[in-house]
Amino acid sequence: AYVLYPASHHAATPEEIERACDDIEIELVQELERHLAAGRWREAERLRRRVADDVAMLRAEGWCAGAENYARHLSGRAEHEAPATLIDYFPDDDWLLVVDEAHVAVPQLRGMHAGDRARKSSLVENG
Repeated sequence: AYVLYPASHHAATPEEIERACDDIEIELVQELERHLAAGRWREAERLRRRVADDVAMLRAEGWCAGAENYARHLSGRAEHEAPATLIDYFPDDDWLLVVDEAHVAVPQLRGMHAGDRARKSSLVENG
């Protein structure tokens, strides 16, 4: 049995990791330009250092702390494209999903997405 932690384990080939690193660096340049244009030099430098360290670690080791922040790049998704969910792994037909306590589960899922988005936006905005 294997234990995979979604926050730190992503199944990606070395080629996918290299492509992701290239994409991360392109996005970093765009974010740095945005911060510098707004006069936020300290935040820009903090973001530059953090992302540069993460990209170096990804290239050297194939992982980094906070890899979940780069999940879109590692999976090759476009910006604003929804991430894969458990439902994506079911066959195209002939399956049934029963959600017990849907009045609790559905708002929790919505809240998890909103909380994750807010956390990532805060990281980018504040370096």
